[in-house]
Amino acid sequence: MANDAVPYLCGGIFFTLLLQVKCQGTAADKVNNQYDGISDPVLMAHLIHVVTGTMPDSNAGGFKKDVSQYRNCLINGGKNIPFDQKPVIFGFDDRFKNSCIAVLNRMIELTDACLFFENPESMAWLVKSLLAVIKNDASIADSDLFYLFKNGMALTKAEIVNYRDFELQPFLLGVLHYLITRPTINKGGKATYDAFYQNRVQHTEGTFDDGFIPAVEHHISVTNLPKEKEPAADTQQTQSDFARPDRDGLDDESDDTASAKIINQTIINPTVVNQYGENNIHIDHVENLKI
Repeated sequence: MANDAVPYLCGGIFFTLLLQVKCQGTAADKVNNQYDGISDPVLMAHLIHVVTGTMPDSNAGGFKKDVSQYRNCLINGGKNIPFDQKPVIFGFDDRFKNSCIAVLNRMIELTDACLFFENPESMAWLVKSLLAVIKNDASIADSDLFYLFKNGMALTKAEIVNYRDFELQPFLLGVLHYLITRPTINKGGKATYDAFYQNRVQHTEGTFDDGFIPAVEHHISVTNLPKEKEPAADTQQTQSDFARPDRDGLDDESDDTASAKIINQTIINPTVVNQYGENNIHIDHVENLKI
């Protein structure tokens, strides 16, 4: 697909933004049994695990090359990166709707293992950058829905760009679900990737620059979530019906925008855990970031 539109949200651009906040480190850190940095193939392996439920071997033959080409928006997918395969798309959509806690826990595992989530500024930057791309991607209609919340709330594009309160992992999972099931064309993001790396020379990564995307100016709050206990195997747990978002999380200017349809949600044999007190959300340094 030839596409010169900038910005364009696709899997490669989503992955590129994740790479900007991945765990960093040095050789000295490795000596002290800490991260010496997360490689692109390792982060992609975790992303594939979120989608398919299977963790691929990041050292397998051809995997590193395919990750590089997918990141650069030169391929749409393939054997090693199966995001464009119909059975994978169908399976991810089904698990997202009917086994949502298990899928969300895999995204939490990704952020715990691969992202510098302990730095709240980095996580706020990641959320705002994705919001900015969504806002300025002309291929995304104002009425397109994103399912970005643990409780199944759906927001239209017109609403999401003005929303203020986000849970990190459900937000990332919802954007990924939109990308996989829409589906977008990864090659369509090449012009955006090249704009991110304007000083890039062939076969070199160059210096990342997101300055071409108009910023999202309003303040947001980003909350990090811990893993949840998954329901028993014989318990049906679904997220196929979605409710209206809390209007308090939206800017006043979005009141007249299109909205998500209200549908009754049914959960069979639910497990309800009530948590009270200050420590119901676990994060090493801060629970919420206000910027």
